[in-house]
Amino acid sequence: ISPDGKAIAFAHKGNIFKMSIDGDSMKQLTFLHSECTYPSWSPNGEDIAFITGSNLAKVSSEGGTPTIFKYTSVGMQAFWATDSEIFYNSPGNRNFYLFNSVSQQSKLLVSNESVGWMSQPRLSPDNSKIAVFWNRNSSETEIGLWIISLKDSSQKLLYKRLIYPLGWSNDSKWIYAFNSDRTPMEIIKVSATTGKTKTIYTLPL
Repeated sequence: ISPDGKAIAFAHKGNIFKMSIDGDSMKQLTFLHSECTYPSWSPNGEDIAFITGSNLAKVSSEGGTPTIFKYTSVGMQAFWATDSEIFYNSPGNRNFYLFNSVSQQSKLLVSNESVGWMSQPRLSPDNSKIAVFWNRNSSETEIGLWIISLKDSSQKLLYKRLIYPLGWSNDSKWIYAFNSDRTPMEIIKVSATTGKTKTIYTLPL
């Protein structure tokens, strides 16, 4: 969904499309031969990042010629961080990179490459940290919901087990997450400081 809540970007038949939130005015934004997936709006709404082939790319939200960043090698996830920076993960759900679309330089989210695998990254509204499900070393003691600082790359295990982040509260104090360790499964919120949880909704069996 666009930052102003008026449009949706989505992948369809191998390309990126845009449609108004009421379902009218669909417009095709890319016309590439390689499949385009995982669209993500920039915070200012001007561009849409996506993955094509194994490369990160972006296109104006009004359409036009896409920019394909040829020296990126992307796994299955990409999302916009700031108006110029895009997160993407390396193949195999490994480490994440923060890519500057202006300088076209990448830096690692976590400096150590032996990180296990990560998924479901969610950037906090204050742009200071990322919540992520992290199976760090294939050890049950290090599998769970983690917070990674964008300032110093420090890491904190917030809640163990199969907890997948969905998003943050507007004040960056809570992380909404999917708890698949319970039967029936739950939507919960987790304190970003203490790790304490509250059940929001219990999913029907």
